[in-house]
Amino acid sequence: MKKVNIRNLFGALMFTMLFVSNANALPIVCDDVARNYMQIDDSLVNSCLGSGTGNISGNSANDAWLITASGTGYTLVSKDDGGTYPFIISTTGVSSGTWTIDASYWNSYNAAALGFKFGTGNTADEWFIFDLRVGETTGGWDFFATLAPGAGGLSHINLYATTPTTDLAEPLIVTLFGLTLLGLVFARRSMRS
Repeated sequence: MKKVNIRNLFGALMFTMLFVSNANALPIVCDDVARNYMQIDDSLVNSCLGSGTGNISGNSANDAWLITASGTGYTLVSKDDGGTYPFIISTTGVSSGTWTIDASYWNSYNAAALGFKFGTGNTADEWFIFDLRVGETTGGWDFFATLAPGAGGLSHINLYATTPTTDLAEPLIVTLFGLTLLGLVFARRSMRS
């Protein structure tokens, strides 16, 4: 095995640092900028899951998003309409603003989608669903009424969930770790033979 020249390693590291810069967050645009659209910072959401016309009520029988393929497996867990839901969701603003969800949400679920519904007089698009990054509890949003300038603003926000979290029992983790170490020992011994 060759010895690594520390000076060369340090030089390569410094050269690499020349090309490293702060990553600036970019907006995730949902959906077509030629129609009404929304955007949220990519540090808060992973992607746009869908958009369209109609209503996102949270009712699995007639929610315009839940009945699509991308809505499969999701259920409504909270809404900012003043109802009684286990996770508080709130918002400020009409065409741009902030949203907040209760941090305890992430104790029960490991995935979330935020749905925004706007009053646009049924011009496309009027609802937008974003895949929320795990652990995020607050952020900003912007709505652009391209086809309906001056149309009504935000109607409501829905919080959809999928995949409740399942905790791995501590003894099981220790067992898995032990088996992994044992496997490494046997692999090492077989390489020596």
